[in-house]
Amino acid sequence: MKKRMAGGLVAAFLVAVLLAGCGGGGGQAAKDAAAPAQPAATAVTTPPAMTALLGQKEIRAYELTGVDLRKKIRTGRLVVMGDTIFFHGGTKPSQLFKATVKGETISNLTVIGESGSIDDLATNGQVVLYRSANDHHLAAYDGKTLTEGDDWPGEMAGVDGTQEFYYIRGAALKAGTFDGKTLQNVRDVIKNYKLRPELKAVTLRLVSAEANEVFLRCAIKKSRENPQSIPTLIAFNREGKEIRRYEGVEELPRGWAVTKDYIVHCGSKGMFRLINRANGQVLGDLRFNMRPFALCAMEGNQVLVYDDRSEKLYRIDFQL
Repeated sequence: MKKRMAGGLVAAFLVAVLLAGCGGGGGQAAKDAAAPAQPAATAVTTPPAMTALLGQKEIRAYELTGVDLRKKIRTGRLVVMGDTIFFHGGTKPSQLFKATVKGETISNLTVIGESGSIDDLATNGQVVLYRSANDHHLAAYDGKTLTEGDDWPGEMAGVDGTQEFYYIRGAALKAGTFDGKTLQNVRDVIKNYKLRPELKAVTLRLVSAEANEVFLRCAIKKSRENPQSIPTLIAFNREGKEIRRYEGVEELPRGWAVTKDYIVHCGSKGMFRLINRANGQVLGDLRFNMRPFALCAMEGNQVLVYDDRSEKLYRIDFQL
């Protein structure tokens, strides 16, 4: 019994040590809003490259190292499929690259093939779709095999764990199932969003899609008298009904990421805004010493960020 009690005391002490936080960093004060309860963060093997404060919480950014990415990444879109990241790079013609990520280490940088656009890239967690250099056809890569299908349908976003992909064609938001070469069972989610008075003056761009929600970004003018635009993310359900709006960073706005519990938006001067996904409340703004150019969601509440000034990739853990 004494041995069990002693073992329990040691275990309790170790847990207390592991859960102890550390200070440092800087940023703007968080707005008063309750954050979703989170499980313990995944253990990391390297110290953070930089930190920033969101209220009293230290948010950490980890540099991904192991491969020289200088002059490699040339894209406004990143995607993650399992432990592999995909991005466009190179010039004339551009190429689709993949690399393995384990913890904070990048390895196995590989060229998959030439690409016809540096922005067209989507995944459903099983296959990566992009626009090929061959007459702008749809190209599909499942991690081993590259196949080419029909014409590229338009900007796309896949639903993880399914064969469903959403895409934009003109002012229509559509969805279909990918059969290995083309999209079948295509349906109109929104036939023409320009016919909606509140969306008449905007251009919608796809960010991500899930089983019951699809997220599109746009810039909405503040008023007729004030031409300044507010970067906005709009969540729609499967039938095209608007669910909620989120307002992002106004200072040189860049990309959006939709994580398990949060909406993350950033500006080119390193400002990040964290928003409660469930209720739209802004949890706060914080600034990192980077120039984020592209970002995408990773597992849980982590975000992959490409800093085009340092030409480096970072993983930021927004778990509160």
